[in-house]
Amino acid sequence: MTYWSIPMDLNKQRGLDIDIFADRSNLEITNYFSDLVFVMSVEQGTFYYYFMNKSAQAHTNLTENSYGKKLQDVLPEKETIKIQKEYEECVSRRDIHVYEDHFMSGNDKIYSHTVLTPILDEKNVCQFVLGVTRNISEKQEYENQLLNLAYYDDLTNVFNRRGFGQALNEELEKAKSEQSILAVMFLDGDNFKQVNDTYGHEYGDHLLKQIAHRLVQHSKTNLVARIGGDEFAILLTSYSTVSQPHVFCEQLINQFNQRFIIENQAITVTLSIGVAIYPEHGNTPQELLRNADRALYMTKRSGKNNFHIYD
Repeated sequence: MTYWSIPMDLNKQRGLDIDIFADRSNLEITNYFSDLVFVMSVEQGTFYYYFMNKSAQAHTNLTENSYGKKLQDVLPEKETIKIQKEYEECVSRRDIHVYEDHFMSGNDKIYSHTVLTPILDEKNVCQFVLGVTRNISEKQEYENQLLNLAYYDDLTNVFNRRGFGQALNEELEKAKSEQSILAVMFLDGDNFKQVNDTYGHEYGDHLLKQIAHRLVQHSKTNLVARIGGDEFAILLTSYSTVSQPHVFCEQLINQFNQRFIIENQAITVTLSIGVAIYPEHGNTPQELLRNADRALYMTKRSGKNNFHIYD
């Protein structure tokens, strides 16, 4: 479907003749459009439903019974406030206004791209707002997939290294503003390579998924990442004392003493953990990452299946 041709410079030429809108029957041609077309009349800053094409009625569950009713009398308060803000922007600027949003159509979440056009009279006063909404859900889904590939590990569905770095930046700023403690943990599966070599990569992939799942469950947070191979990382946030990460590590190591079951085979994977704590061990993401890595090295050197907090 193609949008009606609407000139961008409404000061020189009104985009659509206001006479078209005097009779609703003139707008019925839009019933052949797949896009949602709706018209609101404007009276002293109040918006009234004036017309909706068949597509708009089908997706909003509104009918011609809404015609003549105020926006706030038809929609819930929260939705009214959000949409009215867009209409008011269009009217105040007397120019085309574009925005993107989402709404529910049945059980489906629809992402939309909307173009609002003010319909002006001979005195340059806005009498109507014409809206054309296009479903961009496929485009949004594609963008979400790209975002997922950029920031999440496709095997375990936890953050990848880039996603973890972004989360660390955000959580560190939050910790600074709240004057709270943040811990960066690096974790290695001590005998994962042996398991992978013995049973094969497919078996190893199943084990990595279970490791990630157990880390997420124990940490009760989504701030878990696979940063490469059998290397994982966790952000612990909003702590008030430096002893709390110590307790967390002890509990996590005990959790990994429980075997994983993969294809009826019981496997034990122990953890080596290195920890760096803000603000004691660094004030920047780079310092915390570097010192957590050093702490992990100390754990491995001292015998694995343990943890070391940077000092």
